[in-house]
Parts: sequence; structure tokens; C-alpha cells
Amino acid sequence: MGMLVMYTVSLQAEKVIAHRGASAEAPENTLASFNRAMGYGADWIELDLRQSKDDSLMVIHDETINRTTNGEGRVSDLTWAELQQFSAGYPDRFGNKFGNEHIPVLLQVLMLARGNCQVCIDLKNAGERLVIDLVRNAGMIGEVALLSYNPEKIARIRQMDPGVRLILATNNLTEADLIIAQKYGCFAIATSSLLNPLLVERLKSLGMGCWAGIVNDPVKGEQLYRMGVTGIMTDRPEWMTLLSGPALQANPNPFTSELSVSIPAMESAERLVITGYHGACLVDIPGPVTLPFHWRPSRMVPGIYVVIVTAGKRSYTEKVLFSGP
Repeated sequence: MGMLVMYTVSLQAEKVIAHRGASAEAPENTLASFNRAMGYGADWIELDLRQSKDDSLMVIHDETINRTTNGEGRVSDLTWAELQQFSAGYPDRFGNKFGNEHIPVLLQVLMLARGNCQVCIDLKNAGERLVIDLVRNAGMIGEVALLSYNPEKIARIRQMDPGVRLILATNNLTEADLIIAQKYGCFAIATSSLLNPLLVERLKSLGMGCWAGIVNDPVKGEQLYRMGVTGIMTDRPEWMTLLSGPALQANPNPFTSELSVSIPAMESAERLVITGYHGACLVDIPGPVTLPFHWRPSRMVPGIYVVIVTAGKRSYTEKVLFSGP
């Protein structure tokens, strides 16, 4: 058996944004997914919004309901009542586990999040004025931000309401994005590409946040945070909400046959996961997991691995380097 050398990960992203909720564990854009994300301590939940045939504001990503429900059709061709006939439990991915979930309307999600978590709304085809009025009537203008890839939509929203927070989304952060975001007083820019550290620092110097995603690897999350990113968008908020508290310990170090994983003053955990450096899952044990947990690696190639333990609604992690037998 080879040696494992420990490297501590201390991801402290300013904000964790749960992309469509805890969408790796529950159907995206459902109340079940948002509830899980808040339970894991996410600072924000992100959702997608589309308008139905009767102008209901439906929380769903795709133009059609085909992928995530047991029905078919375009959202814009169906009324709220017709949409409620279908399960939004994403059966192709989760089977019947979430069969009672339905496509929520925006107001349901706002009431769920109110006072607990901030809400980022990707507008898709939803009418801007309709959304702003609903958010203001709910008294949540300070708990919501509106996101769009479309600079013209960003401009329209700013003209409609000087007080609403805006997030410009872009696939590749450029100087032009900074100019647009500054012009319309954006709260942040969200990007999915590799980031230029100089642009990230310039964005922050202009008083705006930089959100990066979608990131499901806590090691990559740490790297982005150290670059200056202020928000991590993730399908795995349970892996990214690495809050302050007792550190995960792995002993002895070095070891020749067995690794003992523990957290001071904790006797059990809700979950223990061991992944490869790029996120491939090797071990995934649902709770309760008795601590300390003893792990004997086998048939592993030398490299960096990540141990993630969820306990008390917090996640703790350690990077480990397996040097081979």
C-alpha cells in the first residue's frame, strides 16, 4: 500500500449559488431541489423562468416539458392547470422517487426562500415587467437578482426599475462585458468559461461580483475562489458550503494500509464521498456514517483524491495525494 499525503482545502467562497437548487440530488427547479439547497446552507438558489400560455410564471429551464416531466409540449402552449397534470420529478434521471413534484410557479419559490435564501432568476422568455411587479409585491426586491445573457434585456430592466439587482451572464468574460455591466449598474457577472484573473480583479474593483459555474468539484472551487471569484454556481451545494468549524482530520499521516477520517466532537456524518481530482466518484456512502471512518484504498492509480464529509448540514473536505503502492 502506498502513502497518502494530506493537503487541506479551505474553500470559503463568498457565496454558494445552488444551480436549479441541489440539482444533482433532486429534480432541477423543483421545491424539493430548492429545499435541499437551503438545507445545505446555500446563500442563493438559481432558477429558470418561463411564461405559460395563460401568463403564469413557471419555474422550468427548457422550452418544452419533455426532458424533466412525464409529459410533452411547449411551456408556452400549456396553461398552469395543464402543466400541473404532469410530474416534474425528472423520471429519466430519478425514476419515481420525486413523482409528487410539480413545476412550481415563481411565487411558490419566493415564499419558500423568503428570509432564508436569496434568489437568482434567469428570465428565459418571462416578461420582465411581470416578474419585477411580482417580486416587488412580495416585498423581496432586496432578496432577488435578475439574470440574463441578453444585454438589451438588461438595459430594458434597468430602465423599468433602477432598484432591481441585475446579473449579466456570459460564456466568456471580456472587457466588453465589464463595460456593459458597469453601464447598467449590474450586481455581478456570471460566467461559465475559464477566467482571466486580471478581468476578475478589475470587475471587483468596479464594485461588482464575479460568479463562476457550473462547478461541482470543490478543488476547482477553491482555485476559483483564490483567483478572486465571489460566487460559485453549483449543482452540488452540499459540497461547496464548506463553512467554518472543526476541520476534517485524516490519520495517521503518512499511512501504509488504512486512512481514518474523523471530525472533532462528531460521532457520525450524513454522507461521505471520495472523488478523483476531476470529480469522478469513487466512494459515496449515505448516512449515517460512523466516525471515525476507516478507508482502505484499492486498485487506485497515483494522484490527487478528495474526501468530502457532510455532517451537521456542513461539508468538510481534504485533498489527498495517493503516491501508489
